[in-house]
Amino acid sequence: MFTRSGTFPIRRARRATLGALIAMVAIATAASPSLAGGFSPTKVLRTAPAGADLEVRDIATFADDIAVVWEEDRAAGRKSFLRISQDGGSSFGPIKDLGADAQEPQVDVCDRFERFAYVIGTYPTGPETRDVSLRLVHTANGSGGGGQFGRPDDERIARSPDVACVGRVRLAGAWFDESTSPTRVQVQIPSKGEFEPVPYFAANLGRGEVSRGLSVAATPHAVYVTWMRGDEVRFKRFSIGSDADATVTPHPTVTLFENPSAGRLRLAASGDRVALVYQARNDARIRISDDGGLTFSSAQTLIDGPSVGEATAYPTSVDMRGSRILVNGLYRISFPGEIPPDEDITAHTLFSTNGGDTFERSTAMRQGIQIGALVRSGGIQIPAEAWDQSAKVPQPMHQKLRFRTWPP
Repeated sequence: MFTRSGTFPIRRARRATLGALIAMVAIATAASPSLAGGFSPTKVLRTAPAGADLEVRDIATFADDIAVVWEEDRAAGRKSFLRISQDGGSSFGPIKDLGADAQEPQVDVCDRFERFAYVIGTYPTGPETRDVSLRLVHTANGSGGGGQFGRPDDERIARSPDVACVGRVRLAGAWFDESTSPTRVQVQIPSKGEFEPVPYFAANLGRGEVSRGLSVAATPHAVYVTWMRGDEVRFKRFSIGSDADATVTPHPTVTLFENPSAGRLRLAASGDRVALVYQARNDARIRISDDGGLTFSSAQTLIDGPSVGEATAYPTSVDMRGSRILVNGLYRISFPGEIPPDEDITAHTLFSTNGGDTFERSTAMRQGIQIGALVRSGGIQIPAEAWDQSAKVPQPMHQKLRFRTWPP
């Protein structure tokens, strides 16, 4: 058998260790008849051009509509793309190019595909200035209005934007502003789907750590933002009024907890419930609020990544609809001593039908990032997943983006 640099015995031992670590993952599980049928056939959503690196960025749903966005790093620069389904993932429309220099795309679906939005970072004036641009799309073919968060004369360097639908006609966006020192977290909630006309709400939430992420989630009555300030996990709630102007009322910023290893924050919201998933140490954890973010449960470990060698675990996405919660995450173990360096990636899909009391788990060996969202099928919410090949070694000539669902 061929061995690379004589490392096969070591690699085999490490893989055995990996198997043992995965077997150590401990979480309560519950049988769910919705998962008994396995997965739908895998679909290839994109085959990238030769030599391009493809990375899936976000997936969002409304009823049985699905939007997936991704980036491709080509020799001529990075580009972002969007593809949508209007039948629960059975078929997808054509690929939409999100424009020159579009990066870090995030997406949410507000009202089927009569109204959905994506937010991207762009370079409108040069490599040193990066605005956050919002596109509110009114039809499934990608036409519709657009605008920029902030005022036209702002000079800023924006990073890691996120967007969430506030009901069916309003949006919330957050991002890191690196035009100041230290970096600040900005949030804006345009009025009733408009972009820059007054009234709209904007706030500077203070210092944030770009490398550790931020996330925004929303319901028709509230917007939630989380980010890291030093070792503090910060959390901000905004109430959305029922008056004609849908007045935004900010509530005090709170520190949920402190953890020097926390990061990769992700939020989801449904009704009065909020789910926060994050990485801490080498684990993926979740905390749940049942009172609109006023209090949170203690942490529950979803993916246990012991500090052994190069192993780590972290969440990649979270979605929540009523009592159903979907968390996607990765368990990665690296082999830096191999030539070329290699790693194994186990994707974890964790699905709860009882508000997070118990989770059912599915795992699969992957070659990159996997994310997921809940989509309606047969009258219930089921998991939908998309994944890339961004970590495969050696890199394939044509990287692929794939998709599947769990049938009801």
